[in-house]
Amino acid sequence: MIDISNFYMDFSKITVEDIYKSAMIPYLSIVSPAELWIEAENIMEIRAIVIEWYKALENGSAFKRFPDRKNKDVTMSQAKKMISNLDKDFMTESYRWEKLKVEAGPEFSRLPDCAQLAFAQQLKKTMKTSAEIATEATKRLLAGEILPKISVPAITFGD
Repeated sequence: MIDISNFYMDFSKITVEDIYKSAMIPYLSIVSPAELWIEAENIMEIRAIVIEWYKALENGSAFKRFPDRKNKDVTMSQAKKMISNLDKDFMTESYRWEKLKVEAGPEFSRLPDCAQLAFAQQLKKTMKTSAEIATEATKRLLAGEILPKISVPAITFGD
């Protein structure tokens, strides 16, 4: 059994600030710092769901989870694709970090179809679109929320 909370890099200790800081350099010219912050928070929410489902898969309770039949936002085909991509993503990352000595990822594809659909529905419900992120960032800034001061090191090339 692998510990997904520490699956790649040391995500057991990663924070919203870490994600925000790592996105500052490549994306700051595309979106505002407030949007980056909201997206970093959303990544942490999604990560928590993935960890929750992994633990449920390992202890057997995931096999008893069922989708919301009224929720038509995710089809079974989309759910299977999402789960397959998630599994592939974990394996891609595991190969980058040899110290893990991982032979297999969480393999969410082991879940029965109904549980895969439930998992995909929960992820889809939690994932924010770019428009939702922008709207929330604007709302928070207008309400007076202040982003934490985070200094991003300058990129230098040689001496």
